Amino acid sequence: MSMIPPPPRTKSPEISTLEFFRTFYPAFNGQHHLEIRKLPGGKQTFCRSAEEAAIAADDSAQNVHFGVSMRDGKYGDEEHASLLPVVFADVDTRDFGGDRRAAAKAIADFQFEPSVMIDSGNGFHGYWLLKEPVEITEENRKHLKGILRGLAEKIGADVKCAELARILRVPGTFNLKDPENKKPAKIVCWHPERRYKIDDFEHYCIEGLTLETNVPLPAGEANGSRLCGKTKDFLAVGSKNGERNQRTYAATCDMKGCGYPLETARQMLLEGASRCQPPMDVEEAKKAIESAWKDDRSPARPQPETWSWGTPQDLPDFSSDVMPFDYDMLPESFQPWIRDIAERMQCPPDFPAVGAMVALSAVVGRQVTIRPKVLDDWAVVPNLWGGIIGRPSYMKSPALQEILKPLDRLETKAKEAYDEEMCDYEVEKLVTEGQVKHAKGEIRKALKAGKDPHESAKKAMAEEGASPIRRRYRTNDPTVEKLGELLNENPRGLLLFRDELTGFLKKLDREGHESDRAFYLESWNGTNNYVFDRIGRGTIDISATCISILGGIQPGPMSTYMARAARGGQDDDGLVQRFQLLVYPDPSGVWQNIDRSPDLDARNRAYDVFERLDNIDPISMGAQCDNSIPSLRFATEAQEQFTEWRTDLEHHLRGDDLPPILEAHLGKFRSLIPSLSLLIHLADSGCGNVSSESLLRACTWGEYLESHARRVYAPAIVPETLACVSLADHIKRGDLVDGFTAREVQRKGWADLQTRESVGEALVMLEELNWVRSVQVPTDGRTKVVYEVNPEIVNGGSDGQVGR
Repeated sequence: MSMIPPPPRTKSPEISTLEFFRTFYPAFNGQHHLEIRKLPGGKQTFCRSAEEAAIAADDSAQNVHFGVSMRDGKYGDEEHASLLPVVFADVDTRDFGGDRRAAAKAIADFQFEPSVMIDSGNGFHGYWLLKEPVEITEENRKHLKGILRGLAEKIGADVKCAELARILRVPGTFNLKDPENKKPAKIVCWHPERRYKIDDFEHYCIEGLTLETNVPLPAGEANGSRLCGKTKDFLAVGSKNGERNQRTYAATCDMKGCGYPLETARQMLLEGASRCQPPMDVEEAKKAIESAWKDDRSPARPQPETWSWGTPQDLPDFSSDVMPFDYDMLPESFQPWIRDIAERMQCPPDFPAVGAMVALSAVVGRQVTIRPKVLDDWAVVPNLWGGIIGRPSYMKSPALQEILKPLDRLETKAKEAYDEEMCDYEVEKLVTEGQVKHAKGEIRKALKAGKDPHESAKKAMAEEGASPIRRRYRTNDPTVEKLGELLNENPRGLLLFRDELTGFLKKLDREGHESDRAFYLESWNGTNNYVFDRIGRGTIDISATCISILGGIQPGPMSTYMARAARGGQDDDGLVQRFQLLVYPDPSGVWQNIDRSPDLDARNRAYDVFERLDNIDPISMGAQCDNSIPSLRFATEAQEQFTEWRTDLEHHLRGDDLPPILEAHLGKFRSLIPSLSLLIHLADSGCGNVSSESLLRACTWGEYLESHARRVYAPAIVPETLACVSLADHIKRGDLVDGFTAREVQRKGWADLQTRESVGEALVMLEELNWVRSVQVPTDGRTKVVYEVNPEIVNGGSDGQVGR
């Protein structure tokens, strides 16, 4: 049987049941209880402290489980789950063909490292502790369930177990499913310091888990589709104790307002009352319904034929137009290759083009720089960061994978050369060990004879050769310490490729990763040195950090990140502005089925460029070698053109028409244009000073990238518009139904709609655009404002231009 991969820094830690419960549930306030359930029999104990729970769980004769979500102290079903202190997943080894290593790895390799992992005997339970427990309400219950299910789908866990009322095995007890082979449930990973925000898992949420109801609505008598969502829920499942009268009153007013006859409404409402927990008395329900029906504060709402909405207007478009990609911006040697990839994959050419330039910058690295001024020693390492933005169907990943094949080929050749060198080294090492052993004997003889042993010692040291170093070109998800070691062995630089940049950015945002963020910030220009001092690794002294970064990201996470960066804080440190090659192209409205063989001539020509630039001879290309890194300058005509371009840029940056975040991004073009000029020059000729033609191609890149930057940074510049578009998107998807409130929207915690102000601004804008309408509904207390959706939006009568 395969062994479980050892979790980081731990070996099945000895954690008591009491310490386990204290860690998961730090506060018991009397409102929330911890359920302990024993099987078979299902005996339940609702504990008011960790000590009570530890005592209740002390039983080796039964299968002991605990309710991961705390309960309100009444029952153990989902309706009584009241507090979520941890996000969890249940991975069954059967879903991985019985491979325990693969099952454990599915949790360990998830984007966020688990706080706790438990071997349950037949699988593994992963737990991600939350910094702040989330109170489970009627408004967010389905949403939290969507997060658990989305997480389960992401890592291959059992989706059926992703329930708020789920019970899982208590560590320290036994799995007794097989009485003859009882298995301990034990902790295999214990890192309670790893704590996350519930928002970190928002990306994986499965939306659309709202309650469905099959309550029949009388045709021709009333507008049943206009009943608010809470009324439909009441008719389907009733309500909990404490809310029965209020819900009955509100549902009665809503049905009266939608034009239901009293008798029809009474019949349906009584059915809903019978489904309450506990069920309402029939006579009590009748009195509540009749009282609400007679209340003058519940006037009938206008009927559909008199309800004047007006046509829903287009949403404000916060995304500016972008320049289409021009193949002439590329080196001539790359143009047929990129065109062939874009046509065969039917993806925007922007994607492979950006990937190709970033990959090329990683190969060139610190082999040669460009000095953009005539006399100044300012040197630019052509190191680039790039990102491509598009929805999942845009073929981002396949395009980037195709672009990385030249680097993969270089990696393969480098590994083969390393293996050969290592074989020779091992042979020489055996010989050297014998020579050193002999030299040590000579030293001992010299000491005994009273002679000077230093000559023999020097000879022994001279015999020891250095181990071969494998040339690396790219990596995916290293720690910064390991990345430092790789850079020490590969001083030219490396490419960090992340298929999804969201994970990379979120990792840098987490507490405890501030030094990681600083390391990447300093690795951008390719000239800064960096020193790691770590226990276990010792001192890693990197003479110059040079990292190229490439990846893809979806519009939603990118917009959220940009909005946070504009508000200040740790995201406003210039990290995102370093992604100079950041593109967000328009989708193509045309698709063709292209099924042809790749253009091998175009591919080979491009691959040859990578092969040639992998080993640059600075002397033969005419580079200046008077400093540590050889460098080229602009040719005379190109120098004049660059000076003119730079002058226009500086005046543009010093004007008052640029938002600060966009100004910071365009300021990085000072090094971007020289870098692109050098790369294009090296790809097409590689000899002599950088030509005017190469500079003009680079300047066209600059104009093109500025148009994309304006689109990318728009959410940060006009956040209230972003909130409006985000809310409209959820309305179009059916996440909100008639009768929703502003507080209900805020509690869902959707991106760009997490504050009262942002929700309020979005609702005001949508009401002005005839998307929603506010309605005052009387309650037992003060009047409540609810929102209803324009039927044209609900029925698909308008595409609403929900936007990007």
